[in-house]
Order: sequence, then C-alpha cells, then structure tokens
Amino acid sequence: MYLVEDDKNNVLVMKTPSEIFQDDKAYIERFVMESWIGARIQSSGVVRVIPAAESRSCLYYLTEYIPGPTLTQLLKERGILSILDAVELTEGLIRGIRAFHRKETLHQDLKPDNIVISAKGPMIVDFGSCWVAGVQEAGAPIERDRILGTLDYSAPEYRYQGKVSAASDQFSLAVLLYEMLTGKQPYGGAYSRAADLKSFQRLKYISAMKHNPLVPYWLDKALEKSLSIYPTSRYTALSEWLQDLKRPNPEWLTPRAQPLLEKYPDKVWKVIAVSGWIAAAIAFFWRQ
Repeated sequence: MYLVEDDKNNVLVMKTPSEIFQDDKAYIERFVMESWIGARIQSSGVVRVIPAAESRSCLYYLTEYIPGPTLTQLLKERGILSILDAVELTEGLIRGIRAFHRKETLHQDLKPDNIVISAKGPMIVDFGSCWVAGVQEAGAPIERDRILGTLDYSAPEYRYQGKVSAASDQFSLAVLLYEMLTGKQPYGGAYSRAADLKSFQRLKYISAMKHNPLVPYWLDKALEKSLSIYPTSRYTALSEWLQDLKRPNPEWLTPRAQPLLEKYPDKVWKVIAVSGWIAAAIAFFWRQ
C-alpha cells in the first residue's frame, strides 16, 4: 500500500498486488475482486474506492485516504473504552457493515487493524476477505480460496463448516465491542485453538462484567447473545442488537440467580452422586 497524489494534489491510498504472489492466479483474482466489491459499497462507514484512469500501466486500485489511527492503535493508546464511546463506535461499524449486507456481501474479516477511526467515525478499510452471493458459487477455471478471516475475530461456523451468514459478521462485531470494553476475548485463549463443533461447544462465554465491573448486566447479556456459538441463537438483525446495546432490554434489567448446576456443574454432580450412594446404602441396611 502506498500514499499517492493525483493530478489535483489529493492524497489517496494505492493498493497493489504483492510481487510474492504474482504467479498465484487465485490471489490475483481476489485482488481484482477487492476493487469491484469496494466500488459497489456506498456508506459513510466504509472507505470509498476512487475510480482509476481507464488506461493503467499496472494492476492497482485507489481509495480515499483516511487520516486517523486504526482501532488497534486506539486501544493501545487508551486501553479499554468507556461504554458510551464503545457503543458509539459499534453503531458506526454496524452502519458500515449493513451497507455490505444490502449488497448481499459478507465482510468476513472485521478486526481492529481493518478499522480506521476518522473524524467522522469508524471506517472499514479492507475488502480482501469478502464473500459475495452468487460470485463464490459461480464456476471458475481456477480454484478459489476459502477465506476464514482472523481466528480471534471470525465466527466459529467458518471453522466447523457451518452455514455462514450475516450473523457471522455480527459475531465479529460483538468480539470487537467486547474487546473495546474489556481488552480481552469473550472465550479466552481457547477460542483460537478450537477447530470443530465439539471443541466450540466446550467453550464458555466469559462475562464482560468479570473484566470490567462497569459493564451493566443488560449490556453483557446483549453481548452474550450476539456471541453465541450457534448463529441461529444470535440476533436476527443488527438493528435489534443495536437497540439492546443502547437501551436496556426489559428482560435483562435484573440479574437472575444463576442455577447451581450452571454455576458449579462439577460440584453439583458430585453431590448428586454422593447422595445417590448414601441413599442406596440406607436402603440396603434398612432391608437387613
């Protein structure tokens, strides 16, 4: 990537293919797709692709230059964000990602490095892992790569070969919000090592309140729902999720008492087992 100027002295970003992959046909096809995908997306939350000259001497595409830090840099500088700032940034990202979904496109690689914080809000700046309905399924003379995004941020269905949908981008957005509020990952380090459905089912959501006691219960529950291992258990629409992030869901205003079996499963089953043996022993001696 290069910073360049056009003939009117406007600063732009030029992206070109890496020389390392110049003989990789799948890579080149994906690069050409990037500019096409970017040109289709029109949103204040997505970097704008600039039409290039009709005659080009090499393969490249241009985008507007957005001054500002990436979300990665912002979190390094500020640490965790306030709830107000984190939800506001998430709202901007939702606005951007909905522009993708309106074009039947999944981003598939939402992560802090792909988000620039501009004066007008967060901007999504990468199209390299996007999936477009109808295009991926179309026959091609070359084998296309299956893009999985970045392990810590991609939804589990990518790895256990489940059905990918808009809910997959929702999961990635929720991981970003969780990180903004806590500086941690919602399932800990074991998440990036999980590879199949069974290994994902063994994971347990770590309450955001554990890392940041300022996170209210209702917001934590909205996070937990959007971070479900199962896509069908997440929100059916990003607008519904945003509503629960900005206004408390009445169902989650008061924390419910967590059942002992859910809170201490090992101890409860041990007590049940011991109680069973005691009951059996009493019954045995009673018959004597």
